[in-house]
Amino acid sequence: MIAIKFWGALALIPSLTSAAALGGGGVHYSKVGNRPQCTVLANGGTTNDVPNILKAFNKCGHGGDIIFPQGQNYYIASKLNPVVDDVNINWGGIWTVSDALHG
Repeated sequence: MIAIKFWGALALIPSLTSAAALGGGGVHYSKVGNRPQCTVLANGGTTNDVPNILKAFNKCGHGGDIIFPQGQNYYIASKLNPVVDDVNINWGGIWTVSDALHG
C-alpha cells in the first residue's frame, strides 16, 4: 500500500512542473498578494516566443505583473500588440526581432 501511494505521488510531479522548469520556454503563473504574476521564459534559439508572451499578457496584463528575467533571449517572429491596463512589466531579457518583421 505504501508503494502505491508513493508511485501515486510521483505521478503528480509532472503535472505540477511547467515546461519552463523542464528546459523549454513557457509562462509560470503565481500570485503576489492580490496581483497575478507571470514570468515568461524563452523557448531558445529561433523558436517564436510571441505565443508565450501573449499568453502572459492575457493572463496578467490587467492588474498584474509580467516578468521577462535577465539571461533569457526572446525571439520575436510575429507581430504582437497586447492591450494592457494597470500592468507592471519587468524587462530583463534580450529581445531579438526576426528579419522577416523588419521593413
